[in-house]
Amino acid sequence: MRETATTDLPLMPWHWNPDVAIASPPGVGCFKAGMEYAHGGISLQELVVPRVLVRAEGPEIAQARLADVKWVGLRCRVTIQGAVPGLRVDLRARPADPDSSKVEGGGAREVSADGTVSLPVSDPGDEGAAGVVVLLSPEGRVIHLSV
Repeated sequence: MRETATTDLPLMPWHWNPDVAIASPPGVGCFKAGMEYAHGGISLQELVVPRVLVRAEGPEIAQARLADVKWVGLRCRVTIQGAVPGLRVDLRARPADPDSSKVEGGGAREVSADGTVSLPVSDPGDEGAAGVVVLLSPEGRVIHLSV
């Protein structure tokens, strides 16, 4: 508002300059046509708060997690918590790259009914090299990985 203007409306300081007062209409009201103002205050962006509900479709694979990873020589033994049929596990140099698999046979292994899987490393020269254990959905998406 101008310094000389007066109003009965609630006044608030402007965020960028607290010396500037901003008049606000009550509730979701707006100012009337013909009266000088800079902003009406009833645009949808100011009145509507969207509510978004996200739900996953299909089996409850989102609950599955790598629970335990143990090494015995060049064999990685993995236990899955919340295992469901179709999940697979891989040992990779790069988590998102299936071609970087270090598992014998060059690919992921399916999780057994008891939630375990054994991953033999194909190249003895990889002993001591960095690798990431990845849990894969039935479609091959990474849903969890070891850190």
